[in-house]
Amino acid sequence: MTYTPINLGYSTTYSITIGTGAKDMPGNNILSAFNWQVTTEPKPEINLIKNGGFESGTASWMFYTMVQVLS
Repeated sequence: MTYTPINLGYSTTYSITIGTGAKDMPGNNILSAFNWQVTTEPKPEINLIKNGGFESGTASWMFYTMVQVLS
């Protein structure tokens, strides 16, 4: 048996049960239900700006100043 889930949520625990109606390869029903749980990973943080919080000081940042000269 193969089950391919779609649209699973992040950080969500799912319970799976294979009931006694399932059969092994020779066709025998399983003797008792088999249960387990899986938890999906948390949503990944996507940071499009490198060092956006200045955790590494001003690394990877360039500063520009616009100066207007009056004559």
